Amino acid sequence: RHHHERWDGNGYPDQLRADEIPLGARILAVADALDAMTSDRPYRAARTFEYAKTEILKGSATHFDPEVVTAFIKSQRAIEDLLREAAGDEVNHHPSSDDLGGWRLHVVGR
Repeated sequence: RHHHERWDGNGYPDQLRADEIPLGARILAVADALDAMTSDRPYRAARTFEYAKTEILKGSATHFDPEVVTAFIKSQRAIEDLLREAAGDEVNHHPSSDDLGGWRLHVVGR
């Protein structure tokens, strides 16, 4: 319900801001934006991961929770592997403490 809320309070449906937005919704907001930008749409081709990453970084602390954006950036390699795997490409997973490698999730919060 709240993944369209914005960190700065300008989202919808309830104009929640910052920590008022449930953590799951803050994570989904970044995931949804990444998916929207890296997927083909009827009106445009899929954008690159780098393009999406740049746009998400631009939205840190206004559109997105900055801690979630930091976790997203730290997990970049694993996320790119997952996107390639979803596209049917062969992927070799290399576990690392800097990404989801072994599918370890970064905890966001204090």
